[in-house]
Amino acid sequence: MPAVTTFNLGAKIAIETDRGSAPSGVVNGRAWWEGGRWFSLVTDGIPNARDQQAVIFPAGHAGDRRINQQPPVVGRRWSEAEMSAPVVADYIGALLYAAMGAASTDMIPHTTTSLLNNSIIETNPRSYSLTNQPEEGGAIFRMELKGGASNGDVSISGIDVYGNGASEIIHFGSGNTTIYSRTSFSSIGANGVAVSGVTSGSITVTAIKRFVHTFTNASSSPHLSIEKMGDPQAGNASRAFIYVGQLLRELTIENNAGAEDGVMMMNFSTVGEPTGGIAATSAQTTIHANSPLKIWPAWLMQIARAGATYNKVESFAITHSTNNRNVFAAANAQGPQQGLYGSVETTGTMTIIVDDEGEYNRWRGASEMQLHAMWGSGNGQGWKLSSAINYVLNASLPVYFETLELSESDDAMMVTGTFRVVRNDAYPYTWILHSGNPGKSLGGTGV
Repeated sequence: MPAVTTFNLGAKIAIETDRGSAPSGVVNGRAWWEGGRWFSLVTDGIPNARDQQAVIFPAGHAGDRRINQQPPVVGRRWSEAEMSAPVVADYIGALLYAAMGAASTDMIPHTTTSLLNNSIIETNPRSYSLTNQPEEGGAIFRMELKGGASNGDVSISGIDVYGNGASEIIHFGSGNTTIYSRTSFSSIGANGVAVSGVTSGSITVTAIKRFVHTFTNASSSPHLSIEKMGDPQAGNASRAFIYVGQLLRELTIENNAGAEDGVMMMNFSTVGEPTGGIAATSAQTTIHANSPLKIWPAWLMQIARAGATYNKVESFAITHSTNNRNVFAAANAQGPQQGLYGSVETTGTMTIIVDDEGEYNRWRGASEMQLHAMWGSGNGQGWKLSSAINYVLNASLPVYFETLELSESDDAMMVTGTFRVVRNDAYPYTWILHSGNPGKSLGGTGV
């Protein structure tokens, strides 16, 4: 019998519809932050999610030297997860939402919005030529199917924003007939859009430039579901575990720009229900392909201080410690009864290349600093949504530095500082993600 290979392990993550309710099948019309979509993770190392159970060994003496004289009993059950992965513009939004608590999305249309308007579906399959082509280098397609289009597929073929041939097939189900492409297309040839599986209704195609997701602090947080696939411990054909009711405990985003092969990375940990603690079934039993979106190399980052770009940051890391936890109460049940939203603390470290003593003293003597971290704009290196708009991640950081240490690195003078994010209502702590993640799910939650 062959050994189980670790490369068959995979993981997905999703915002839950409510605590303990993971996305399953087609979630009609829900946004990804409402439980409308699973995101696949390409983890650095084995995706580590597991059940935990306390075992209680009574200890005592009764005329015998042995301290454990009674059989053990089982204690509480719960689950934990820790994972590390390169940052990708789709699932980082779900994790920022879980860390900060509030999310909103704005859709930014193209100048020429309408590409196909209420074209009749009368044969199966039916192909279409677009009335207009995407402008400004590329567009995400928003497709509305009306009047009887209940279950089928939309296929798209054309040229993507990188100038490469691209195609995509998106499944839609009953009640979920507003769907989005995951690829940003720059042109579509004749009969480049087709609908199959239905023989009545109409299709409208509009062009979306990008979506802007904003994450801010709130007094509560959404719960996450994590699915670990290819796990031989699951003991059945699907070999998948699903962990529901997960609260994010910690999220760290790291950017080592000084490394020649540096990649923007994230690490996160969660705690929640054990498998089987709340009824949940796996939405998918196969391991998905990775996200088609590019990872961010660490050199892509820029830091602005007091409004001026400051191109001297060698490394940057920020950690959200939420203090979220399980709540255990007397309820004749081993698992947690609910989750608790804790107080959030945001801290970080930054290493800076220093030119002279004056520069060092400016950092050492500063009071509150208003930093702006940005990944992915104005570099001309790709990550495109259009010819001018790239995938962009921004963070507004009102910080105080706690410590500063002077050091040397290959004859360069460096300063490493630890900072703490503070409340400033005039410059609030905010993350903004410009990406191709639509508000609605992409038809099926497994896409």
